[in-house]
Amino acid sequence: MNYYNAAPPKNTGDLNYFTLSLIMQGIAINDADQVNESLLLYVDFYQRVVIPAEDYWDTDEEFIADAAVALANLAQYRGIEITAEHDLMPPQLIR
Repeated sequence: MNYYNAAPPKNTGDLNYFTLSLIMQGIAINDADQVNESLLLYVDFYQRVVIPAEDYWDTDEEFIADAAVALANLAQYRGIEITAEHDLMPPQLIR
């Protein structure tokens, strides 16, 4: 997370993959704080950049960040407690 704060990626594609890779790294090393912080970074990016860029208005993608939900479920499967909360990650989809 310190790396992100020091030098965040500059373009949209790099930022997308970087935030997703932070979540996956947190899952791999079983770091709940990193997973939850990275999930929030990703959904913020998704809301600010992906929805407008991909013109997801009035679609399911406007309301659910499916990659974040999927990775949150993987983290839970691996025993990591998901404490991150966001409207784009409905708790009913994270089990």
